[in-house]
Amino acid sequence: DKHILPAFGEKNCSTLTAKEIYAFIERKMKSGLSARYIADIIVLMKSIYRYACREYAVRNVLDSIIMPKRQRKEVRVLTKEEQYRLSAYLNANRDLVTLGIAISLYTGLRIGELCALQWQDIDIRNKTITINKTIQRIQTVNGKRRTKVVITEPKSVNSNRTIPIPDCLVPMIAQF
Repeated sequence: DKHILPAFGEKNCSTLTAKEIYAFIERKMKSGLSARYIADIIVLMKSIYRYACREYAVRNVLDSIIMPKRQRKEVRVLTKEEQYRLSAYLNANRDLVTLGIAISLYTGLRIGELCALQWQDIDIRNKTITINKTIQRIQTVNGKRRTKVVITEPKSVNSNRTIPIPDCLVPMIAQF
């Protein structure tokens, strides 16, 4: 509704050209959309065209479209001094929020994995955390809410794992 229909809604799909698709991609890039978001739009369009090819024998102009390279954002890693200051703050201000930050800091959990953690996933005696679910906010079409939170299995089999809890984190977890 936001992107495809305004650009191509009045156009017959059998007359669409690669040049028009590339111009669309360029406009979306200039409008500030991320390459990832634009790629998702193009994936949807490719799906539509596959259906049109199958049902109406339309030539699939999107087969030849090459997506722009996604630019990876450089991850800024905390310096040793920043890690020390953060650790000192987390130890001095213990609550569930700082516990979550500490778990992420010392184990490398992703935010969705951390938010999906339940107490039964944490084994203090064996000093392990079991990761077997993740939480996501997804768009919805119904009702007043535009998004909803869902707990799902991780995307890959390797994301299901057991992580050791560092000794420095055990007292903080045990406090709760």
